[in-house]
Parts: sequence; C-alpha cells; structure tokens
Amino acid sequence: MLIAAALYELIPVLLAYKRADDTYEALREAYMTGQPGTSSDDPAEEGEELPAWYEALQVDFETLKEANPDVIGWIYFDNIEQINYPILYSGDDETYLHTDLYGNAYEIRL
Repeated sequence: MLIAAALYELIPVLLAYKRADDTYEALREAYMTGQPGTSSDDPAEEGEELPAWYEALQVDFETLKEANPDVIGWIYFDNIEQINYPILYSGDDETYLHTDLYGNAYEIRL
C-alpha cells in the first residue's frame, strides 16, 4: 500500500519533469541555430582572445520573439546541461512561473 501511495505521488512529478525536458529540447531545436562557442560573429578582433566567460550562443531571437514577444534573453550554462532555455518577462513576476513560452500551464523545473 505504501508503494502504491508513493507511486501515486511520484508519477505526476516525473511526468512534469519529462514534459519540461521535452519542451526545452524543442525550444533548443527550434531556435538555437548552432552550439555555443561556434559563432563566426564573435566580437574578438583577429588574434584577440575572448574572456574565459564568453560563449557566443546562436539563437534566432527574431523568430523566438514572433512566437512570444515577452522573450528578453536566453540563459545557458555550459557546465549545467539542464539550464539552456529562453528567459521571458511579462511585466509581473508570476506569469512565467506558471506558464511556458506558448502559454501552456507549466512550472519551472531544474
């Protein structure tokens, strides 16, 4: 009985994580046109070395803003695989805690 109760509570959480992973992966496939650090538009002059923290993301912000004008940036950490998705802000601090880029009910999952 205890195992059934634990599964009853755990399965919706695991499904939410799976939906979040699928959404983030779809966003990366749709709006990232390359891998970090591969841009030919790096601001460094010939022979100039970029700072250690600099990574050039290739994100199609024009298309992304067409999907949702509340997009204000893209967050990416090269050492934390799960953090690689758009940043949205609608003017209040609650909207995108509970909805995704497309307005679907959602929670932030790390």
